[in-house]
Amino acid sequence: MSKVINSLSTLLVVIFLVFISFYCSDSATTTTQPDVMNCPIGTKPYGKKCIPIDKGVVEESYEEEDVIVEEDVLILEEEDTVLLEEGVRDYVVFDKGNPKICNPKERQCIKGDLYECNGDGTQFIMIESCRVRCDIIEVNDAGVETKYCITGCAITGCVKEKVICEPLSYHCCGGKYIDPDGKCGSDDLLQCNELGTKWGTIVENCKDKYGEKSFCYIDHCKDQPPPKCNPGELKCTDGKNIYQCTADGSKWVLKESCPVCCIDNPISCSKGTGVDNAPCETDCDCDLNYKCVGFGFPINNKVCRQKCGIIGKECPSGYTCTSGYYCVPGG
Repeated sequence: MSKVINSLSTLLVVIFLVFISFYCSDSATTTTQPDVMNCPIGTKPYGKKCIPIDKGVVEESYEEEDVIVEEDVLILEEEDTVLLEEGVRDYVVFDKGNPKICNPKERQCIKGDLYECNGDGTQFIMIESCRVRCDIIEVNDAGVETKYCITGCAITGCVKEKVICEPLSYHCCGGKYIDPDGKCGSDDLLQCNELGTKWGTIVENCKDKYGEKSFCYIDHCKDQPPPKCNPGELKCTDGKNIYQCTADGSKWVLKESCPVCCIDNPISCSKGTGVDNAPCETDCDCDLNYKCVGFGFPINNKVCRQKCGIIGKECPSGYTCTSGYYCVPGG
């Protein structure tokens, strides 16, 4: 009987210890890990708290106000490149968590347009469109018009270039028709770029393409001896006679002999003046029977005076012929 009692006592002790161990373990778990049944409807346990089911698993520092709802704005990180879709908006709204993305007045060229950072450094605002166009006409004080093209964007403003040639036209290298690298020769044919702002690279070398007898003529290559002059061109080389280039450019022929002299701008015979004492610079400013003379010391005035003596001309009444063969008052 005593053995039975001892066995029952031992069994009771074991059962008690197991119960105590299980109860303590369950209590500890309950205090540190929430039960699924204890989380409100629409939430679930995560770590030591319940979170909304539709928000997914978040980090331990999860807070509702950290969530950014993206609508029709462009959220950018600090190092992201700023890109705008054409016609969508003229500015960019940035991440509220990092509002300052540029320095005030800082500029950037974005898709051909010039943008500037606003006063608080939170966004770039377009200040000037620098899309390629050739619609700028400037007029100087003399009324002369000059055409310009916008060819690009720089942080200082739009890049503006003067139109100097007909777009895609051709011309032989020489004079003002020089390619950008300045290495073209008289036998090279150049082409103007698509905007007309500069002469492009060499299109072809006439001699290389057509042989040693060929040459570049005005705006194309020719396979014949080069002309001596441009057809119809005029020149005044001896001070009195006007010459004109023949139609084939092979030679100069005399067109007109001037009574007094020929002038260069434009090339023509001087009409001069036959008025006595008319102001002048050279004999070209006076008529055939007059010459330009100076008087005073130092000579600071020149006038037209009638010729006399050597050409058999008599001076008018009240004038006398000097040793210089022109009439002066007196006599």
